[in-house]
Amino acid sequence: MFSTVVEPFTQSAAVQAARIDGSLRSQGRELAMRDLSIAAHARELGARFVTCDSGDFEDEAVRQLLDVDVIG
Repeated sequence: MFSTVVEPFTQSAAVQAARIDGSLRSQGRELAMRDLSIAAHARELGARFVTCDSGDFEDEAVRQLLDVDVIG
């Protein structure tokens, strides 16, 4: 059985998402803000970002920058 805790999305996580977005755009890459927000929130909490959405995270450089694990 899993326990669910929903952590609030903070201003700090929003700033981090914007910074990640800027970094990706400077490399000619782009991700949806929802994905950036989830990645930044996970980073802010010291958690792993795990997704089965391989389509948005095909680029190895993007996966490494966001420290995301693509499964399935």
